[in-house]
Amino acid sequence: KQWYQRRVAITAGIDNLDEQTIQTWMSWLPIKEDQEEGPIIYGLLMDFIESDNQYVLGKDNANLPEIVKVIAEAIINKTIQSTENAELTGRIERFLSPLQANTELWQAILVHLPQTHQQLLAGQS
Repeated sequence: KQWYQRRVAITAGIDNLDEQTIQTWMSWLPIKEDQEEGPIIYGLLMDFIESDNQYVLGKDNANLPEIVKVIAEAIINKTIQSTENAELTGRIERFLSPLQANTELWQAILVHLPQTHQQLLAGQS
């Protein structure tokens, strides 16, 4: 797929991005109403998360509530559609599952989210 080729091109330089660039990029999230670029953008977010990028995750994973909020927003706005992006959806589920399994951590994340996001994520566990 074309979106996959673009993601590969973007992630080729992922290790060369500095903190300010990544934080600026993160401030643009969530992306809404762009179903063509959404899988690329959220695929890149997952690349950062899966590589334990501390600029994205924050010190002591302090950015987890914001990351979960961004992902929930993308699902709510249908920027990420599970039927069209099974690989990306699987990656997101693999990220969320351990968080949800840790009840104390999950509750600490959920208190930062709007009720609509909490309800959506309750259905994801």
